[in-house]
Amino acid sequence: KLPLQLQKISLCESGGQHETARGKVIVSRTKDVGIMQINLKAHRKTAEAMNLDLFDANDNMKFAMFLYNKFGPAPWVCWQRKLV
Repeated sequence: KLPLQLQKISLCESGGQHETARGKVIVSRTKDVGIMQINLKAHRKTAEAMNLDLFDANDNMKFAMFLYNKFGPAPWVCWQRKLV
């Protein structure tokens, strides 16, 4: 389970959703993916090296925990803009 702060971030970043109503994984125009809106350009290689698929909801959250444990909430725009 995600820590409360990450839960709030996911609600702000993606509405707490990994997929659209049509079942397509949410990808922003800036290539942020899934429930935790992980940026592909910045993090795809690291996620792949960890054998995580950012298009999978569970892997997306696992990678978010990795980022959170390393950097705290700083990587997320909602935190940077003080929206959570």
